[in-house]
Amino acid sequence: MHIDHAGDRGGHVLLLIHGGGVAGWMWKRQVQQFSGRFHVVVPDLPGHGTSSAEDFASIGQTADELAGLLAGLRTGGVKITVVGFSLGAQIAVDLVSRYPGLVDSAVIVSALAVPLALGTAAARAAGWLMPLARRRWFARLQARALAIRDDMFDDYYRTTAAIGGRTMEAVLRGNAAFGIPDGWRRTATPALVVVGQKEKAVMKRSAALLAEAHPSGRLLIVDGAGHGLPLQDPERFRTILAAAAADR
Repeated sequence: MHIDHAGDRGGHVLLLIHGGGVAGWMWKRQVQQFSGRFHVVVPDLPGHGTSSAEDFASIGQTADELAGLLAGLRTGGVKITVVGFSLGAQIAVDLVSRYPGLVDSAVIVSALAVPLALGTAAARAAGWLMPLARRRWFARLQARALAIRDDMFDDYYRTTAAIGGRTMEAVLRGNAAFGIPDGWRRTATPALVVVGQKEKAVMKRSAALLAEAHPSGRLLIVDGAGHGLPLQDPERFRTILAAAAADR
């Protein structure tokens, strides 16, 4: 898995985990905003971006790899904040749930946590979606839905066009089957659960359930925001993230 680092290598670690179908480039603004005060760590998840040659296997396996990375960075009392968006938020939830004491705080943005009955069928149909994903007009439609800015579209198109069938199927299957892990209900890691007020009902329900299940979870519903807050409104997201990290 390709990992980029920026900022203070000995400072508070800020791990930014992107969503499915995008890559580490989605965090460009956040890297600019936080690299002056944090050690910003940005992976390209397997099957995405610079890691496209490596198939995405599962949420759990990816969380295991990132936990190993964080364990190597946690020296000398270094604090760690994990931020995940969409698929990346599910990975963050899984990581925090299964690795107690590794992470000091978590920000969970737009995580689906209610298993979907149609998810398996959608995963099986992944092969049919591949030709569409490689067409620029279809990529434009998807980019608008995610609030991807024009200056990021080429990055988005290259990323989606390079995603293989195995990765797409594994991402869709894992995303649709994800539920709240038992460890989430016992974790001592503080968590802020964020969802856009304009997101689908299942996403808002997922956010509420995640916050309720967590021993000290906080729920933030962002007025006017859809699915893609870090891209849609990076300044507002900067304020949210800065406050969450400062709490630690």
